[in-house]
This record gives sequence, C-alpha cells and structure tokens, in this order.
Amino acid sequence: MTATLRHFSKNEIQLTQEQAWRVLEFFWPGAVGVAAGQLSENDRGFAQGLLVEAIDSSYTEGFVELLFKHFMYKVPTSFGKIKDIVKEFAKDALKHWFKHATGEDLRDPKIYENIRATLARNFKSSWSIRQQTGDLDY
Repeated sequence: MTATLRHFSKNEIQLTQEQAWRVLEFFWPGAVGVAAGQLSENDRGFAQGLLVEAIDSSYTEGFVELLFKHFMYKVPTSFGKIKDIVKEFAKDALKHWFKHATGEDLRDPKIYENIRATLARNFKSSWSIRQQTGDLDY
C-alpha cells in the first residue's frame, strides 16, 4: 500500500458527488461530516484515489486470501453499500490506474477489511483537516 494516493485530473474523475460520499462513508462510517452536495472536485478525486488504492492493494493480497479465507481477510459487511459503485467504477476505470489488479480481476473487485481500515487510518488526518478547514491535502 502506498503512502500517497493517486491524484486525478478533472476529466479523469469518474465518481459523482453522491458516489464519492458513499465511498468516504465506507472508509469512515458515520463520520464523513460533509454532505454529498458539498463535496468538491478535489474531494471526489480523493475518494476515487482511496477506491483505486483499496482495490489495487486488495489484489496484492489475493494469494493470502486462500490461506486466511475464514480468518481476517474477509470483505467487510459494509462493502455491500458501495459494491455497485466499485463494480461500475472498475469496469470503466482506465487499467493503467491499477498496478496489480488486472482487467479480469476488475470484473468482480474486492476490498479487504484490513485494507479499508489501513487506508482509513492513514488518511484520517487529511480528511479531518478537510472537515475542519475545507482544505484537502493528500
């Protein structure tokens, strides 16, 4: 997992405000603190960056799933709330955004709970600053 997220140009951002809000809610349940209609283009790019990193990082751990299938690498129950967004996004996303996930992998993308939790922890301060000041730096 990288320490930084990919930044997207205006024409690369695919997520709508509502979709971006749902992605942020997936990472910080009940703590987004910003209404969907108030999300900026930068906020949408941040949510998209989280999503790309989560999908890609989950595929770097794909082989581990076989060993720990019934232990800690389960898809979180809240994933169902954004699964439709993830599937549509992955289908339409440019493949060069992903370092590890292949076109075949992106037909049924997964996000593991440990990946979600790590990204949420790593980027919590960035989102907290955004909530408090309106500025988002990631």
